[in-house]
Amino acid sequence: MYVDKNGTRLPEMVLYQTKARVLCNRGYQREGAEVITCQANGKFNAPVKCVDLTKVTCLPLDPGYGVLICNATVSPATCTYLCPQHQFYKASNTTVASNKTITCSDSTAKWSHMSESNPTGELPNCSPVVTPTSYQLTVTIAFSGATSCIDGTTAALRTTLNSSNNPAFACMKNSDCTLSNVKCSSSTNHITLAFLINQTSGNLSSSATINTFMDTIVSLAANKSFTISVSSAKRTSTTLSANGEVSADASAVCPSGSGMVDTTCLKCPPGQYSENGVCYLCPKDTYSDTNGATNCTSCTGGNKTFTTGTDSASKCTVLCTVKTVENGKRVPTSGSVIGVDVQVTTYCSTNYSVPFGKPDFTTCSASEQATCYQKCTIKKVHDKVQADGVAYKVGDRLEFMNYVSYRCTGDKATEPMRNVKCLIAGEEIKITCPEIKYGLIIGVTIACITGAGIMFVAIKQALKPKPIDYGPTPPLPTRNRGPPPPIPQQEVAEKDDNIVFEVKDKLFETLPSVNVPKVQVPYLIKGKSG
Repeated sequence: MYVDKNGTRLPEMVLYQTKARVLCNRGYQREGAEVITCQANGKFNAPVKCVDLTKVTCLPLDPGYGVLICNATVSPATCTYLCPQHQFYKASNTTVASNKTITCSDSTAKWSHMSESNPTGELPNCSPVVTPTSYQLTVTIAFSGATSCIDGTTAALRTTLNSSNNPAFACMKNSDCTLSNVKCSSSTNHITLAFLINQTSGNLSSSATINTFMDTIVSLAANKSFTISVSSAKRTSTTLSANGEVSADASAVCPSGSGMVDTTCLKCPPGQYSENGVCYLCPKDTYSDTNGATNCTSCTGGNKTFTTGTDSASKCTVLCTVKTVENGKRVPTSGSVIGVDVQVTTYCSTNYSVPFGKPDFTTCSASEQATCYQKCTIKKVHDKVQADGVAYKVGDRLEFMNYVSYRCTGDKATEPMRNVKCLIAGEEIKITCPEIKYGLIIGVTIACITGAGIMFVAIKQALKPKPIDYGPTPPLPTRNRGPPPPIPQQEVAEKDDNIVFEVKDKLFETLPSVNVPKVQVPYLIKGKSG
């Protein structure tokens, strides 16, 4: 069996409990878990496939142990990142999330979550939620009925909450919640009480108890329905009534190695560390590679990291700056400081390309990152061109160092293909076939050998060459005659640029060319080759 035709292939048979890490081919994005396990039923525990992103400008991303589900058929291309089950990441100071949707910008070739601090598009590391050690609720209520603080206010507030029949305050009766830190302040027409409710027992796996307590006391105070009866030493009683001014905030107290997000405790994921109940990103040149770290480890050997929040010692590296490129752009962006082994991809502007056959990506440390060259423009295409499966036309563009292979009508299959190559960036090129100027004459078949300066003629009918006047025959000498003088060779008459033959007392001029076999005959013709 295999996982996906565009990624990791596995043998037909693998052992039970065999684990496989899925790696997709270049241009394909993994959709599913990174590591899968063979189960007893002969199937892997999770479906995985490699989605074609070759038509998407942005580069595929590494979701780590999360999952990416991508749709390249929409514009812009969209991917949704999913945390492993029961894991979350800190989406803001007050919220956790288990998924993140990102889009690809065709104009910048970057995913929407990329930034100067995240040039390579790292996705958030997810981690499990942990049970808090306690919850805290801070409440502030303004009361009318007094303009100065009264002794016994703390006791009166505790009694009111403990004796309330409201189920929201039940945790006070069963001692899961306690009152502390009561502080009073006064103004010209009211007093203000600030206090803390601590939930240290009961159901701490959920913030429901403390949240219900908060919602109820805020509602009562805002509606002026919350009152306190304060008894003094003189046995007089003062009733304090909420005047509608109230504020409250609930939070969790998290154990070591985790951090608070609203009322949730999230174990600090790799790349972070815990301090005083808060998770912080590891500083540059340090890393943490486990959940729940309380400190970060420094890189060794002089290596550095190019971002904060590094989650692996392997990302401690030698730094490299992405070079600029003319007539194009790079991802990560030119000027970004990244690791020497990080891939840099070059996207050339319209009508520019990297040299044909050369990759558009290199590592940052490569001596030469890809360069964009102007494409050649096809200026002319002969009507006798026969290109293999490609219909070239005027105005088409050819990548620098690319070439066109073709034949002309009449070329033999055994002859080498003709080639035109884009050797000079931006030049105009022509796809041409040779012209034949001489051809069939009525009663005569002509074949031309280009550049030879010789034309051979096969005479199918009798040619009547023009007679040559030799003058009167000289008298023979009586002695010492020697050999007779040579007889001049007969020649076919020449008329300007056209060859004229006399056939049966009639002149015929040359006609349009045709392909004919080349036959040698003993007549030499003076004229231009074609």
